[in-house]
Amino acid sequence: MPSEKFKTSAVGPAYSRGNAPGHLRSGHRTTTEDTMGQAPPTSIQQTWREHEKPFTAVITQVRDWDAPSPCEGWAARDVLAHVIDTERDFLRDHGHPLPDGAPADSSGSTVDQEPSQRWLAHAAAVDALLADESIADERFDGFFGPTTIGDTWARFYCFDLLVHRWDIGTSQGLRVDLSDEELAAIDDAVDGFGEHAYMPGIFGPPVEVGTDASRQVQVLARTGRHATS
Repeated sequence: MPSEKFKTSAVGPAYSRGNAPGHLRSGHRTTTEDTMGQAPPTSIQQTWREHEKPFTAVITQVRDWDAPSPCEGWAARDVLAHVIDTERDFLRDHGHPLPDGAPADSSGSTVDQEPSQRWLAHAAAVDALLADESIADERFDGFFGPTTIGDTWARFYCFDLLVHRWDIGTSQGLRVDLSDEELAAIDDAVDGFGEHAYMPGIFGPPVEVGTDASRQVQVLARTGRHATS
């Protein structure tokens, strides 16, 4: 099982704009916001929303944050904390710290938020930040070479929401069915990591499954996850 307790400031699957799955490609889609006179989402903001919405749908169904997850040694709350903290760390390290968002009591001391509420506040802050397309275009030297904040966000942090959506849902006994497009994105991500895919902190060793296993079982097995359907 993946420990995934690493600082993800530059890692991301090696997609190009031309071969990325549809939901990772740049390009604007008409939305309800457009028709209501609001500013249309930026391309990276749209990509984020397409991944965030189904992730949030699972988060809001969690009833036991202490339930063990498929990530060895982690409860559901640990998986969500990993998602939030790595995203915050990446943005902070590249000059865009998110507001703390944690409420304070009458004495001014920070109050621990319920995990789903922390996620909702975090997701809203990310969405607001990604509305500025110039941020997505900022360049830096990443783990796999020169890249941009937007490309790294789409290739790694949006990808992260796919596998961890399954992890958190599974911890609650929920059935999480990933679409063919999402499974293709995970497959491509593992390929993109190349020799780094199974280094500590990325994925656990691949799980052996039968040739008659479902596509979801086979794809998740590549990431060290034991899926049954």
